[in-house]
Amino acid sequence: MKKRTLGIVLNVFIVLLILMNAMLIVMIMKRGSEPLKDDEPQQAETPVVVEEGEVTPTPTPVPAEEQEETRELVAIPTTKVNVRSKAGTDGDKLGSAEETEEFVVSEVLDEWTKLDYKGKEAFIKNEYLKYRYRITNGAGEISYEDADVNELKMQ
Repeated sequence: MKKRTLGIVLNVFIVLLILMNAMLIVMIMKRGSEPLKDDEPQQAETPVVVEEGEVTPTPTPVPAEEQEETRELVAIPTTKVNVRSKAGTDGDKLGSAEETEEFVVSEVLDEWTKLDYKGKEAFIKNEYLKYRYRITNGAGEISYEDADVNELKMQ
């Protein structure tokens, strides 16, 4: 009797395996060439805080080309130059700036440029600077556009 019971259990097990394989084949055929969810690019979701009883729509991401860009006027030394505490050579020397540095400009005066130097207001003589607009698009990409110092003085 034990052999007969064992045979029935094995037959049921084999039938179940065949049915599972058939279901797997049907699922694969239905899927076709659609990508799996894990293959799709994932976008970071912004958490939405909802007050009790409120319904908040899910925000739709704005494409980078439609996001606003920011423009900042920056000054870049053309040579190693002194940075002063006030406009004029009588201003205390706060340090020096290299050709590889760029500084956000506050104001362009006749001979000096007021700018941010290590979190402090500082000045560098105009003749040692070139000016550019640093443009950052919505995707965080940075580009530059040359600026004319004579036009900046008129503003």
